[in-house]
Amino acid sequence: MRFACVWVLVPAMVWAQKAPETDALGLPVDPKPAAEAKAAPPPDERAPLRQRSASSGGPLGTDRVWSADPGAPETFRLHIGLGYSKASDWPRDGFENTFVETEYTLAYTPMEYFEAFVGLRNTSNTNDGSKPAHIASQGDLSLGLKGGYFVTDAVGLGAAAQLRFLGGIDGGGPVGAGTSAELRALFTFDMHRGGVAPVRVLFDVSYYIENGEALYDDQPQEPDIVQDWALQAGRYNRMMLGFALEGIVEPWVAPYLEYRVGTPFLVQIDRKGEGSKDFAFGSVPHFLVPGLRAFPHETVALDLGVRLGLSDQPFTGVPATPPWEVFVGVGYTLDPRPKVIEREVAAPAPPPPPKPEYGGVVGRVVDAKTKKAIAGAKIAYKGRKLSAQTTGADGRFGGYLLAPGAVELQVSARGYAPATGKGAVVAGSDAKVKVALKPLAKGRIEVRVFDDLGKKMGASVRVGDDLSGDATPDEPFKAEAKPGKYKLVVGTPGFRQNEREVEIKSGETITLRVALQSDGGKRLPAKKGRRAARGSAQGAAVFTGKGIRMKRPIRFAGKTARLTASSRKALDDLAALLQSVPQVRRMRIIGHTDNRGKRAALEALSTKRAKAVRSYLTKRGVAAKRLSARGLGSKRPIAPNLTARGRAKNNRIGFMILELD
Repeated sequence: MRFACVWVLVPAMVWAQKAPETDALGLPVDPKPAAEAKAAPPPDERAPLRQRSASSGGPLGTDRVWSADPGAPETFRLHIGLGYSKASDWPRDGFENTFVETEYTLAYTPMEYFEAFVGLRNTSNTNDGSKPAHIASQGDLSLGLKGGYFVTDAVGLGAAAQLRFLGGIDGGGPVGAGTSAELRALFTFDMHRGGVAPVRVLFDVSYYIENGEALYDDQPQEPDIVQDWALQAGRYNRMMLGFALEGIVEPWVAPYLEYRVGTPFLVQIDRKGEGSKDFAFGSVPHFLVPGLRAFPHETVALDLGVRLGLSDQPFTGVPATPPWEVFVGVGYTLDPRPKVIEREVAAPAPPPPPKPEYGGVVGRVVDAKTKKAIAGAKIAYKGRKLSAQTTGADGRFGGYLLAPGAVELQVSARGYAPATGKGAVVAGSDAKVKVALKPLAKGRIEVRVFDDLGKKMGASVRVGDDLSGDATPDEPFKAEAKPGKYKLVVGTPGFRQNEREVEIKSGETITLRVALQSDGGKRLPAKKGRRAARGSAQGAAVFTGKGIRMKRPIRFAGKTARLTASSRKALDDLAALLQSVPQVRRMRIIGHTDNRGKRAALEALSTKRAKAVRSYLTKRGVAAKRLSARGLGSKRPIAPNLTARGRAKNNRIGFMILELD
């Protein structure tokens, strides 16, 4: 029977493997040079590794544990296995036992979610402790069907059922009364399919309806423990639990570890054959299997493993497990679905594009010392009537198309020594020029301020866009700046603003005396001018002529914009002061914070606090059009943020007069 199955299956699979290739319409494909056709999809895309791994029983799985994966539709899987075991004092003390088994299985997936399989098993056992000493069983046939579905990318559920037709002693043909059945529930956690890790976890629960006792119903005596094992037949129904952990190292190898244990039901303790031991947990069939499956070819799988028996107390009618059994196997997967060959027809070559007559110039200007980009550098093209360019924030420039040839660039930037950049323009490509500017030594500026009577006075000083500060009657304004021309602005409330252009030179100090004239070119009487109001005070708020100074800081509750009681009282004084000093037409409220937190969140908090102060002042009678609010977050600290005291100073509200009558 086993040879008939082999001779039927192998020619059929060889014929299917040699079937002619067809195109997408099912028509035969003529052989063409390899350069005219694209390669077929990789074999593991048509039948993945996990779907080319048949178990010894036939369905997809490891050794004896089945997976919920039914396989790729329209694929066949053939598996041939050989097992060998030799042990002393087993299953009967004092005798040596040799056991050989062969298995032939074929599985087919006719459609998605379903797998059908058939298997043929033969055994041979030799043990001098039994009569006859040699017992062979041929033609144990099994037929089964399995269904499976992956409810997610990684979790699969399935169920299977099979019938097992047991052959008689020494090839006597199937014994109808000995037909047994098995039902299995399958669970698979395929982390490889889910893209998590190259690991699969297989779990199955089965119930086996055992009718093997019918094989020796016609024997004159009760079979001994060796005959029980040789016939591979039992008396009792049992439940089996299987667990397997499989690694997938595509596309070559898949190691696995498997464990199965069975529990027989309604065991007759007093019914024992010759050589049987007492029934205990050591009689329950269970074993551990370390195995390895390799794929030397896209269609071939090789199996090697050892079933390590964990039962050492054989009992009559309960399937025994030998101390060890080594097994080898070879599997073949056939995917008869036609390969779709895509052909590309060469289109006429388009005419070559005309060769470009011009090329471009692109480049970057950086600091020679720090290698950082220089923004706003001026790029002039020597000998060409082209407008100068300026570099962007990343220090880059470009855009002009020029005739091929040498190009020379004159590059300059404030605070840097001018430099020259050279390149060669080639038609159809860009000349890349990088220029490094050496920074010039900084210059210094000092500004003293006098009123129209020649008396020293205080005022605010701004040099360009980035430098600002105050000059006092005792100390001039001092600052360092990169060489270049700057706009100098000096002013204070009650005096006309003085503006001029100054040039700061590298390594030099420029000293300036700036005289400010009061409004109208003369001092205002105290009762009419702002000098009368310059020293005005209202409780916690003081108008100094240059701005508003609070005797008590404005505080908030924690990291919120909620004013404290003392702060509300101080703002009451400020509101009264602003109402008594109408000369302050516009004032900005500026919120500041320490640096604990993200920049965006701190700016938002400082803005909310500034708006909260503005809202409170308007409720106390100050015209809303006189006030604006802005938050700067942690950009302008007045103390280090290393201590609680420093952070408290930085959490503040400032006032800036924008317009004064």
